[in-house]
Amino acid sequence: MRRSRFLWKLCFWVSVLLLGVTGYGAYRVGQRVDRLSEQSAQRVLEDACSFVELSNGAERLRKVAAGESIDTVFETPLRKWLQDRDLRVAVLASDGEIRADSEDASGESIAGRMEVLRSLTGSKSLHRGLLSLIDVEGYSWAQPSGGRDSIDYVLFAEVPLSAIPIRPDALEDLWFAVFWPSLFALLAIVAWFARGMDRSLERLRGAVRLMARGEFTELRPLQVRAPLRPLASALGELSVEGQVRVDTIATDRNRLVAILGAMIEGVIAVDPAERVVRMNGAAARILGAQSAAVNGRPIWEVTRVREVADILSQALKSGQEQVRELRIVQPPRDRYVEMRASPLERASGGVGGAVLVLHDVSELRRLEAIRRDFVGNVSHELKTPIAAIRGRVETILEDSEMEPEVRTRFLVSIRDQSMRLSSLVTDLLSLSRVESESALGDMVSLDLRAPVRESVAALQGPAESKGIELDLDLPGQAAHVRGELESLRLVVNNLVDNAIKYTSAGGRVWIKLRVDDGQAVLEVADDGIGIEPKHQSRIFQRFYRVDKARSREVGGTGLGLAIVRHVVLAHGGEITVESQPGIGTTFRVVLAAD
Repeated sequence: MRRSRFLWKLCFWVSVLLLGVTGYGAYRVGQRVDRLSEQSAQRVLEDACSFVELSNGAERLRKVAAGESIDTVFETPLRKWLQDRDLRVAVLASDGEIRADSEDASGESIAGRMEVLRSLTGSKSLHRGLLSLIDVEGYSWAQPSGGRDSIDYVLFAEVPLSAIPIRPDALEDLWFAVFWPSLFALLAIVAWFARGMDRSLERLRGAVRLMARGEFTELRPLQVRAPLRPLASALGELSVEGQVRVDTIATDRNRLVAILGAMIEGVIAVDPAERVVRMNGAAARILGAQSAAVNGRPIWEVTRVREVADILSQALKSGQEQVRELRIVQPPRDRYVEMRASPLERASGGVGGAVLVLHDVSELRRLEAIRRDFVGNVSHELKTPIAAIRGRVETILEDSEMEPEVRTRFLVSIRDQSMRLSSLVTDLLSLSRVESESALGDMVSLDLRAPVRESVAALQGPAESKGIELDLDLPGQAAHVRGELESLRLVVNNLVDNAIKYTSAGGRVWIKLRVDDGQAVLEVADDGIGIEPKHQSRIFQRFYRVDKARSREVGGTGLGLAIVRHVVLAHGGEITVESQPGIGTTFRVVLAAD
């Protein structure tokens, strides 16, 4: 109750003080406004008379007042200027008669007006009252020209109160006379009461600023006034809870960034305006974009792949998941990307953005194409010898009286086709082994001269049967490489065997091994039929034959060079070919020396 009586007393005395100050201020402001109105009106009217006098010249106005000239004083621009400012200006003769008037009232006499009488005595005069033309209140001004005894003419001007400009100092006086005294009086009464509250609020504001900057340190009990203590306690609880939430958000964000960065799938998140919110490195690599400084930029600026912007726009508009496959044309081969765009819903409803997942399926498409080609080629290659064997067996079985020579020829053909079928199956198993993830066994340091020497020795018989000379050139010192013995022997076997098959009888095959600049170089050259340039880039493909008829004649399966290439690549090496038709061919295998 004591506090209530104090508040009532405070309100009463503040009201009495404000009424007294306001009343005194209103009286002083009224006096000040009157003086300002007169000064403003006089300034406006004097400026108008001076402008008329400047526009026509004193001599011309004197002649008009004396009746010697009938020239128009108030031409259209001057008349319009006066009308726009709601001003009336007239030229009077020495007897008070209007000689020229901006309102076309010439010929009238206003000699009885007090300000005109004063001007005829040589004095300037300002008067407030009803204007001479319209029944409104305003200011009129009479300004004589000439000496006191000889008045040449009088400029008479009028302006209504509504056209007088309001000056800034009148408003300043209003503040000075009324509001500032009232405010100072009120502040003097309330200052003592508010001092303690202000200090308490400042402490609370400091705590809130720290929280706004993310510094959610636990607040110590703040020294505040009693009414503000619940608020200080609530801020302390909010600080603790805020720190927990900030830590959780930071942890989740770091976890999300780490997950996105480690994903092999590309991820792009956009807001409803299709501006990028997040893009991981995989998406940048797939689309050929720069992942740095992309946040906030429209998706069509980040990547020029139009289909990406289209699928995100469709997901945002429809609010449904969109799935498409994208083909990106780029060397050395095209890239195929599966796109899946999903809209993100706001907690309050509606679409708040979209997420696009890019899955690079180029390798899958390539493997599918290889599988189709492989199955087709294997089926075709297996079908030929099987059909030949079946046909000849059925012929032998159906013809019991077949001559022995014919039967023998058929049986030899069956043997040759079965051997070809066996070679094909063996090469397929070898190719499958070298292409598998565990293509090679333990890689050890070995002397490459050993598999080369063994392979050449094993093929010496087939070479001698065709009259082909094998020229082996091995270095005197060991040529150590890191690899698998059986796989490297397979490489030498295939290369030397191919050279023997495609070299005419009486030809020559060179096998040379050397160590040069930390590399072991194996060259297998022949003086055989050679390979045309258009075939050289494809001879390492499965089942590719330069001359299919000759390949079948010599028993080739079309898989030997494909096996060689895979083994060399698995050893981190390189294989190249140089050939000229009719001159010969050279295969060169380069492996890192150990």
